[in-house]
Amino acid sequence: MASKGKSQGLTGILLLLSGVILGSFVSELTKGVKGLSWLSYGSSFGIGSPTPFTVDLAVVKLTFGLSFHLSIAIILGLALSFYAWRKWF
Repeated sequence: MASKGKSQGLTGILLLLSGVILGSFVSELTKGVKGLSWLSYGSSFGIGSPTPFTVDLAVVKLTFGLSFHLSIAIILGLALSFYAWRKWF
C-alpha cells in the first residue's frame, strides 16, 4: 500500500500533466479565433531544435533531440492544476 506522501506526489504529477494536456488542447483550439488567439501565443525551445543532433556511425545512425513548446494556455493550465492540487490534496 502506498504511503500518503507518495500518493500525493503521484496525484500532483498526474494533475500537472493533465493541466499541460488541457492547456495544449485549449491553445490549439484558440489558435485562429479572434479575441482568443492570445492564448496560443508561445515559444518553442530545446536541445537540437529545430533540427535534431545526429550521429552517423555508418552501421547505426543515432538522432537526439528534446523540444518544448510553451504557450499562455499551457501556463494557465499548469497554474490551475497546481492550485487544484494544493487546495484539495
